[in-house]
Amino acid sequence: MPERPTGTVTFLFTDVEGSTSLLDEVGPATYASELARAYVYADRFDDAVALLTSVGARALYVQTAIARYKMWHGETYKITADVPADLPPGMSEYMRIAKQLHETRQITPAQREGALSGMEQTHPRLRTARSQFVCEYLLFCGEPDLALDAIKVGVDAGLLDHQWMQHCPLLAPLRSRPEFQPLAAIVATRSQAVLDAVLAAET
Repeated sequence: MPERPTGTVTFLFTDVEGSTSLLDEVGPATYASELARAYVYADRFDDAVALLTSVGARALYVQTAIARYKMWHGETYKITADVPADLPPGMSEYMRIAKQLHETRQITPAQREGALSGMEQTHPRLRTARSQFVCEYLLFCGEPDLALDAIKVGVDAGLLDHQWMQHCPLLAPLRSRPEFQPLAAIVATRSQAVLDAVLAAET
């Protein structure tokens, strides 16, 4: 595979045509969440937390993002924010499970089943995102086999998050497994195609 350009995700965001309209489309909270993840990959956790708390998003979303990045390093975190009453029923239950899991690092059989069934989304993008979260939760609770199954669901749905596959600390136990390698290769090929398209549009 060709060598990837170096630099920070911040520069990529500011250079990509349409990034401002993307911010308007997804909203500052989602945009900040993705940029915060880039900070975490670069070991700038304090910057990630500062960014997440500056966007004025719901406290639950900010705390959940912070909890996620602490989870990446094996740390529990107590989410004190309440689950908003206006969330869809399925999302409300999902967030309650996430709150408990982040604090206790434990998951009940019923919650495990609920998390796995929660990946059965009709929209591919939502299915890939949910598979990533479920994978992380399962690894956090010491269930790598089921976590690998979750990655397979995401890849089948079109996962192209190469950075996550290669750099999320929770995935470290999976990267040496032979089942992981072809999945990582598929994601790498997809992400390279996206990057090539972006760079081609700039020339």
